[in-house]
Amino acid sequence: MIGRLAAIAAIRTALNHFLAKEIAEQQEVMARGEDVLPARPARRRAARVD
Repeated sequence: MIGRLAAIAAIRTALNHFLAKEIAEQQEVMARGEDVLPARPARRRAARVD
């Protein structure tokens, strides 16, 4: 039981670390006025064959 709780705590700590890092990076990008997400090119539809 203690081992399972320790594993969960370790996973949550690691996820929190990387999430906080990602949030900080996105805040820096937004502060510079850059697009947060790169623009995606328009999708082409496949030609329909009858």
